[in-house]
Amino acid sequence: MIQCQDHASRRMSEMKKQIAMEQHAKTDLVVKVNQEIEDKVEIIELLKESKEQQAAMLTDKACIERELRKLQAQFQKLQSSIESKLQQQVQQAREMIEQLKKDRQIAIAEMKQQVHEEMERKDGEILRSRSEAQSLGHENMQLRNASNGWRKLQQISWRKPE
Repeated sequence: MIQCQDHASRRMSEMKKQIAMEQHAKTDLVVKVNQEIEDKVEIIELLKESKEQQAAMLTDKACIERELRKLQAQFQKLQSSIESKLQQQVQQAREMIEQLKKDRQIAIAEMKQQVHEEMERKDGEILRSRSEAQSLGHENMQLRNASNGWRKLQQISWRKPE
């Protein structure tokens, strides 16, 4: 009986040790499992955040792409507008150059006409002056002849009283 009691006592002691070890192992296992669960929860949270960030980034990307398309459309409109205005300005400049050429030709023609008219007027004045000079030369000659004739007459008339 003592032997049986010793044996039962040892057996109980061994069982208590085994139970304690199993409880200790169970506690360690629970701690490890809880730690792994916490790690997995963190990973899941990170993945959720990552998915949310990706979704936000995709939304941002879509917004940016829409904005880019709007800006490209505005750029095309502005570029077309600028090209159109530039073509109009070039056309206006060409028209102005043509008008200036015409005005220049008209001004040159008018100046030539004025020079021609002035030359004709001067030619007329020269002809009148020559004619007047010739006329005055004839008159001068006649006056000399008349003066000479008067002198001769005076000489003759002064001689007669003798």
